[in-house]
Amino acid sequence: MTAAPEIAAVVTRAAAAVPHGRAGCDSITVTTEDPAQTLRAARKPDVWIPSSSAWLAMAGDQGGQSSYRSEETLATSPIVIVCPDAEAPKLWAGRPASWAALAGAVAGDRPPALSMPDPTRDSVGLLSILGAQTAMAKSAADAGQAELRLLTLRTKLADANADSTATLAAARKAADATAIGVFPATEQQLWLSRKSGHRIALRGAYPADGPTAADFPVAVRSDLLDEDPRGLLTEKLIAQLHSTTTRELLTASGLRTPQGGVPDGLPEKIPAAAPVPADVAGLRAVAARWSSYKEITSRVLIAVDASGSMNQPVVDGQGRRTTRAEMLRRSALDITRLFGNKTDVGLWFFGSDAVSRSAHTEAVPVGPITGEVGGEQRRKALVGRVRTYQPASGADTPLYRTILDGVSTMKPRGGEGVVTLVVVLTDGRDDTSRYSMAKDVFLSRLISLHDDQRPVPVFSVCYGAGADTSILRSVATLTGGTSVVADKPDDLAAAVAKLFIAARRGAAK
Repeated sequence: MTAAPEIAAVVTRAAAAVPHGRAGCDSITVTTEDPAQTLRAARKPDVWIPSSSAWLAMAGDQGGQSSYRSEETLATSPIVIVCPDAEAPKLWAGRPASWAALAGAVAGDRPPALSMPDPTRDSVGLLSILGAQTAMAKSAADAGQAELRLLTLRTKLADANADSTATLAAARKAADATAIGVFPATEQQLWLSRKSGHRIALRGAYPADGPTAADFPVAVRSDLLDEDPRGLLTEKLIAQLHSTTTRELLTASGLRTPQGGVPDGLPEKIPAAAPVPADVAGLRAVAARWSSYKEITSRVLIAVDASGSMNQPVVDGQGRRTTRAEMLRRSALDITRLFGNKTDVGLWFFGSDAVSRSAHTEAVPVGPITGEVGGEQRRKALVGRVRTYQPASGADTPLYRTILDGVSTMKPRGGEGVVTLVVVLTDGRDDTSRYSMAKDVFLSRLISLHDDQRPVPVFSVCYGAGADTSILRSVATLTGGTSVVADKPDDLAAAVAKLFIAARRGAAK
């Protein structure tokens, strides 16, 4: 049989206590192995105790693999968000701990250093992603916003391959609370670590909006017949695993038992853990996307429509009256939060009237997002300019001129190993601006700007019935970008999520 490392010592003692002696099957060998390794192995054990039923579900989802019947859960250990006691008030501000609050903190001006394990290799990582995904779905108005918030969390990781046990070991030696950062762990891992003593007091917070737990199911191969010698011995093993003696050993090792056993010093009442989702393929896909994410050196110009039509009123999915400008403002803010520290970024507002000297205004010049502009950090300046963005009444939409100028501006910034692109958010078409030009002239000039060595793909979100979706699709085709349509207010966040994912997909090629 095979058991996860967190429970293997207790399982080994239980196996040794099983009465045996039948010929050909007189002992039980317990192998300690991370569930991800067992999942990848060609030959599966007769009995498997992974650290999450999620691994068991994924094993059943693999074609051609031996399936398991799951017996009663042996023990549980909730996922907690660990941080120094002194840092907790900054994260939760007197409110219950949550993944949503953590996502907001890491997207802020001074984010805490957040580390998480790889969800394709580690139960803490897998269960943390499951919890965070659940939380984002609760806190967002739609699936697009939820995906954006989860992406934001991923883009801000200081370490995406952390090991919770190793991180706790390092934290035990740390003399400075700010050097520890924030990271998830099982309650058991933190409980055991505290027994070794810490120079800095650590707190384990139970996220109320996405509680998950390692649940240690006892799984038996479906083709292991009860009348076989191995089957009979397995029955004895399962009985021993659920004995009073084993339960006491589990609690003494820092694990909770389904019968109510709680390790010393831990709270009895905690948020109930969410079950593993039925969509196993979806969970596997989220874990794979998270694991394969790579921070890319990129240079991005965001061009936001500031024409008069953006002041038109709309009603969002919650029945609230707002404006197109407010909807785009929220979407632009979502985009600014997604940029990693290896990004150069700038912001333009485009719109013109009779006295305009330019088709667009440079709100934030392109430069390192971690650098300064006007005495403040560029990321903070970017957020500030977006929040105060206000379209001018009567201003037209110089869409073509802005795209040409944007590509021309970003082209010299390209080069090998650098992704350079223009992002356009608009509700209009180029038909009344004094900078307007014929469509064929515009496309001809755009083609002339193309450089295989320094490509500048244009990605766009077309919002509303007035947006020129046809021309923006042509722009995307010619430059190697993507154009996404948002017909209704509630589609806008989803469109931005699709846009960002498409931009990253193109950048990773």
